[in-house]
Amino acid sequence: MANDLGNNSTTGDVSIDKFVLIKSLGEGVFGKVYLARKQGGKDNGCYYALKQINKSGKYKTKQQMQEFLLREKRILEAVRNAPFLPTLHYAFQSTEAAFLVLDLALGGDLFDVLEDCQYLTQDQTCLVMAQVMVALRTLHDLGVIHRDIKLENILVDQSGNIMISDFGLSSISHPGKFHHTFCGTPGYMAPEVLRRSSAGYTAAIDFWAVGILGFELLTGYRPFDLSSEGNEKKTIQNILSQEPEIPEYLYLDTKYILKSLLSKDPHHRIGGIEADFNEVQVHPFFKSIDWVNIPPPLADWDRLESNTICDQKECVSEIRQVFPGSLPELLPGFDNVASMHKGPVMSTNSLASIAGKNIR
Repeated sequence: MANDLGNNSTTGDVSIDKFVLIKSLGEGVFGKVYLARKQGGKDNGCYYALKQINKSGKYKTKQQMQEFLLREKRILEAVRNAPFLPTLHYAFQSTEAAFLVLDLALGGDLFDVLEDCQYLTQDQTCLVMAQVMVALRTLHDLGVIHRDIKLENILVDQSGNIMISDFGLSSISHPGKFHHTFCGTPGYMAPEVLRRSSAGYTAAIDFWAVGILGFELLTGYRPFDLSSEGNEKKTIQNILSQEPEIPEYLYLDTKYILKSLLSKDPHHRIGGIEADFNEVQVHPFFKSIDWVNIPPPLADWDRLESNTICDQKECVSEIRQVFPGSLPELLPGFDNVASMHKGPVMSTNSLASIAGKNIR
């Protein structure tokens, strides 16, 4: 039976005191991610990625802060042990911040990969896109639209498999519902989001972003950035009005999948407005894919061999500071030792009902 994340809380079992913070792995608008080593318990000495989300971030209201923190935690609980998605091991909080303890991705992210390699082969790109699509199928079946698929949010684990991360902009609702919130990263945003029309958008926007991602992995640049010279408004104009110039040297099936994913009309996009994964599976581009056992696309990446964990100067004091403007209270329903709960992946209805209402 699926866990009720709103009521299944524990107190006192896990806190920041149980982790040695070794170094910062990244920083965003709402907080940081640290390399952390667990102290005590059955997983003593194990390494994790510890995500700290400040309660004093750029939230308009207290309710928005609560929804933001609980949404990401609920999604992570729901996809626990699903392929190509992170496992949430612990969730806890202080009065200043919420903490999510996740699988450590030793390979960094796809942005790091392209910095080293410039571009991937068509075979590698096919495997990456297949793994991303499998992860999106899990999310979409749960009523989750990621809304921010991009290089930086696709991590690489120690085996060379990918892992979709960062659900801060994701929405939870019943599958097929239309959304209207304007959010995402401009170079990856679908035309139907940018138009801000009353018709709204569906999970098909994630498939558009996979098209941008695939193009970028194959060429080293995004299709609508080429003539924008770093101008965000120009990039948006290009997305709305220009067709992508797909290089002639790509295989015919590769060009075909990119054109299918980058159709400006979501009804004509592969998978259609409902983002049908079955339509993706049978596309000629994926004809070599065994969807039950997709091999790691980046198993031979040099960084996986050289990226060893070593204890550096601890930075615990950095995370224990009192953040200015923090909310001096605990968020009900957040504390949870996820490692103790091994329930199945939630059904679509259970996740949508836990949300209480559609979080757009």
